[in-house]
Amino acid sequence: MTGPEHVRATDAHTPAAPHPAYAASHNGTVIGHYASREDARARCLTELRKKAAHGIPLWAREGSKADVPEDLWLCGISGDTRTGYAVTPPTAETAHDHPDA
Repeated sequence: MTGPEHVRATDAHTPAAPHPAYAASHNGTVIGHYASREDARARCLTELRKKAAHGIPLWAREGSKADVPEDLWLCGISGDTRTGYAVTPPTAETAHDHPDA
């Protein structure tokens, strides 16, 4: 993992507008498509808060390429925990599969 990035997000999230479509997911199941990475991240954070999770949320991705999913981690006293939430950037497939996303 390189360069975890701390983010703050509000509970407000807006469903995606036409292209690109960032996918918010939990344990591999897509929970929504969004026009911006920030909106997809906000959705994941909102869902995580519903579970009363404790810790500092951090986003990280494997490697330095921008086209790989970002995983949401919780960092706390007992260590870092992968939450299962992720944001996947748009791909040609995403744009094709979700033209109105």
